[in-house]
Amino acid sequence: MPITGLREQVIEFASAVAEAAAEAFLADADAAAPERSGELKRSRYGPTLSFVRENVIRATCGYSAPQAEWTDQGTRSHPIVARRAKSLRFFWDNGPDGPGWYNFPAVNHPGFEGSGWFTDLVVNWEDYVQSAVEEGGVSWAPPISSLAS
Repeated sequence: MPITGLREQVIEFASAVAEAAAEAFLADADAAAPERSGELKRSRYGPTLSFVRENVIRATCGYSAPQAEWTDQGTRSHPIVARRAKSLRFFWDNGPDGPGWYNFPAVNHPGFEGSGWFTDLVVNWEDYVQSAVEEGGVSWAPPISSLAS
């Protein structure tokens, strides 16, 4: 005789585990994220749980601010052009006339080497989840491995 409501209880428990894991991941991500203005951490979203197919629960979370990708992956050198104003205004410590404010219609950004703060975290979490799942004798297909490649 089947146990009444067992499937629903298992789904409820699995959902709670997925949500707790996503919250723990975000806590680690918040600790690793560069903090300058606080905009990056304020752009955090999730976790949102969804059922991909029977027996598969996905927890979606991350950061929506554009600098999330830039600080993680870096950027190539690129021009920055004033669009909404006549010029860009920068404080330049080593300017030609000494420290001070300078205006330019455009500048060439030298690029930025990302720190890998998010990609490294994803890889570490995938390894952690994989080992935990193997200890439990369950199969695992990491949905986020493409971020780390």
